[in-house]
Amino acid sequence: MKKWKFIIDSMTKEEREQPEILKSSRVERIAKGSGTKVQDVNELISNFKKMKKMMKK
Repeated sequence: MKKWKFIIDSMTKEEREQPEILKSSRVERIAKGSGTKVQDVNELISNFKKMKKMMKK
């Protein structure tokens, strides 16, 4: 969970509000800024999208 906080803190407001704009260069920047791996950032984004989809149902 701490890892996810670091990732979210490394995102801009726009990236937090619209994760669909996250392309590879942004993901790499976020991973570097949060001290995590690109895989960790992608996992968080994937989980967020799944939860968002479930909330719409």
